[in-house]
Amino acid sequence: MSPSDHFRTASAEFLAHRHDLQAFVLGMTRDHALAEDILQDAWVQLAQAIADGTIIDNVPGWCRTVAKHAILRHWKRAGRERAADAEVMDLLEQGFRERAPDDGSWTAHIEALRTCVSTMQSAVRRLVESRYLDGQRAEDIAAAEGSTYEAVMMRLSRARQALRHCVEKRLAGEAT
Repeated sequence: MSPSDHFRTASAEFLAHRHDLQAFVLGMTRDHALAEDILQDAWVQLAQAIADGTIIDNVPGWCRTVAKHAILRHWKRAGRERAADAEVMDLLEQGFRERAPDDGSWTAHIEALRTCVSTMQSAVRRLVESRYLDGQRAEDIAAAEGSTYEAVMMRLSRARQALRHCVEKRLAGEAT
């Protein structure tokens, strides 16, 4: 395979697995801007490695490793490096490795989740978006609403349960 063919193939594989990589990074950083920076860095390092003649057989795995090291460097600079975090990252990475790479389940899950979130009552949807999309802390949401931390956590728990049930129901409907 010529270097340009290898670059084209690796690029297509990176794009095909971008959402998985983004989920991995965002799950560990909980920071959309940082996750995007790490994805860009993984892409640049991938392109550079291929330009240097490195043959990369497992692009998603290679990029997760690059991303994992970038996250660990970020945590170290931020003074938050803990052994448990690295272990959690290793377990999360193992889960991504073990999932069948081309089974389409990630896309189906995302679409089901989007549909389920769109059907939520507006107050619950705003709560979920505040916490998980905007990254607000439960304490801050409670203060803004004039509520208690415990009440916000209970509402979030119920919203997650409802979303899980809705997604499972939609995915089961696709399988039949």
